[in-house]
Amino acid sequence: MGEAYSAIADEASAIYWNPAALIRINDYSATFMHADLLGGISYEFLGYAQRLGDIGTFGMGFQYLSVPTIHETDSSGFETGVTVNPKDLAISLAYSYPLKYLGVEKWSVGISGKFIRCKIDKTASTFAADVGVLSPSYSLSGKDVRVSFVIQNLGGKLKFAQDSEPLPLNVKLGSSLFIRQNWIAGLDLNFPKDNRLYAAVGTEYKFTSWADWKFAGRLGFNSRTLGDVSGLNGLSIGAGVNFRFAELDYAFLPFGSIGITHRFSLTLTFGTSQSGN
Repeated sequence: MGEAYSAIADEASAIYWNPAALIRINDYSATFMHADLLGGISYEFLGYAQRLGDIGTFGMGFQYLSVPTIHETDSSGFETGVTVNPKDLAISLAYSYPLKYLGVEKWSVGISGKFIRCKIDKTASTFAADVGVLSPSYSLSGKDVRVSFVIQNLGGKLKFAQDSEPLPLNVKLGSSLFIRQNWIAGLDLNFPKDNRLYAAVGTEYKFTSWADWKFAGRLGFNSRTLGDVSGLNGLSIGAGVNFRFAELDYAFLPFGSIGITHRFSLTLTFGTSQSGN
């Protein structure tokens, strides 16, 4: 859906998209995602979330990025015989709290604390946090609308030897619109520090099911790489199949002349999402 998901998430991946959206999980949710990225790079996400009754929802997440072996070269471009295997990982603990206990009806707030570790030839680590807010559904011209606000990567810097690099701080404003039953659209506006504004927009339609089977088609667009990559890029096309508590999803994302990426995910959800929260 073009990464337009901060106001739509209702399962364990909310740990990444918007920790406040964890409140929409009724009982338990687990998500595993694998992405084949460009240049042989692979990315994995594993998340688990559990509702703790009226006091909120707790979640745990693990992210891992691996890069193929890189051969070190000298200033003349000749290989030195040294190889490096870059790897990044992040471990998250998240919590979402319903603000109705503070007198704000049906809004929720969430926070995700992260330990981040990056390795190139040297290793650096730091702590960071994501903070999110999610509104309840409001009626706008007869359509249900939600809004969200997320700040990602609040925290320290990654220090390699004497050089320190700040984390990619991003502020996100999101919304979702239920166009009709089984048809939803999302919009996220991203304001990354030290980079230009970009927008993500996407839609999902769930097809009429029979027995315990459900099917979904998705389409999205993300303007982040516009002007940076030639050819078709920014588009994403996806599909999903759901059987009882298990959902399998696939997304296809072209990056113009650079190549194509693929994403696969499996989500297990017990209970129904809390659309009224």
